[in-house]
Amino acid sequence: MALNWMAARELVERYNDDPRSFSDEEAEQVASIAASTGLEYTRLSKPFQKAAFDFADIATFGLIPNEWRPTSRGESVYGETTADKIFGGVGSVGGLFGAGAVAKGLYKGGKAAYGAFRGGGGAGGAAAEGEIVRQSAEGITRTGRGLLPPYEGAGAIAGQRLLPGPPLRLGGPSMLELTAPRQLALPPYSPDIPF
Repeated sequence: MALNWMAARELVERYNDDPRSFSDEEAEQVASIAASTGLEYTRLSKPFQKAAFDFADIATFGLIPNEWRPTSRGESVYGETTADKIFGGVGSVGGLFGAGAVAKGLYKGGKAAYGAFRGGGGAGGAAAEGEIVRQSAEGITRTGRGLLPPYEGAGAIAGQRLLPGPPLRLGGPSMLELTAPRQLALPPYSPDIPF
């Protein structure tokens, strides 16, 4: 079938005057007609959409299907416009920084999960717990968690102070004090004394 040059020119001019009145499939057909006849075809580009897609695709390590990448009208015939190429490149470079941030977050999250798995509940893991035990064994009165050494903490209730001597009392001992067995306080822990 021979292509009527006058009809092709009129169709391409109608498209150039109002591209929005044509669907995407019709615009592709007009682009192929314009390319085959040498007529000028007005190309519309989508630079911001392509930049956003390339950023998201690179940042997610290519997990987004390439079929979802936006295409401009006439791209199948003429290729990408210069604006599409530039903004796509900018989106790809930005995606590299996004991928680096995602990788850093995954590394920190994995490290924290590994520490929690080992029993520490945080990034320090078992090392932080070992530090608390070591400080308590050395007789430090307070550590990061507020622990008291065994010889002072055994008689103390949270938030109370031990008095240096028995309180002043009117009258004799109570029935509870007479029936309670006397307990001896243990000396502080010393790793040198064997049991």
